[in-house]
Amino acid sequence: MARPQAIEGEAVDPLDIAGVRARKAATREEKLASTVAGREERAAFGRRKKKKTGGSSNQEKKKTKNFIMATKTRQVQNKVKRREELQRRARRSSKKQFRGSVRKGR
Repeated sequence: MARPQAIEGEAVDPLDIAGVRARKAATREEKLASTVAGREERAAFGRRKKKKTGGSSNQEKKKTKNFIMATKTRQVQNKVKRREELQRRARRSSKKQFRGSVRKGR
């Protein structure tokens, strides 16, 4: 939270001058007083966001779904097939064509 600028002729807050070290060294009562003062400045202190209505979303339902059931879905089966196909292609392309002669052992 940004602190307001000091006006010429007004007293300066010693915490502004001392900075972080002074805030850490401040007593519990001083910390509490600055917190309460900050809350009074804000209009909507403690306001909560609206709760979601209408039950859980499809993404939330997927998280709780039985793992064995999830592995049977078409989406997962296609993913497995894709992965296997990529592995097959990688194995096929990793083999280099042999160009040369074989030496016979003596």
